[in-house]
Amino acid sequence: MDSVDWLPSSAADINYYKRDGFGWVKNYECTIPEDDFLSLAAKKGWKLQEEDHVLFYEKRHPNGGGVTVYYDRDSKRLSVQSSHR
Repeated sequence: MDSVDWLPSSAADINYYKRDGFGWVKNYECTIPEDDFLSLAAKKGWKLQEEDHVLFYEKRHPNGGGVTVYYDRDSKRLSVQSSHR
């Protein structure tokens, strides 16, 4: 997709999958400038960690759900997987 309303307008080459209802999932990836990613992470409350050229965040729930975020600083590529379970 060219754009979505829940990502900064600078996000490009967006791919996503979403399933609503019980057992919901929302997975997406895109190319985004690092400054815009950092702003998005702050807005979402993602406390980022860094390893090599990757920024990441993970929060798991006891039921196995949660969110995992990876941002590759070299390729400017963001990947987010979130699920109820």
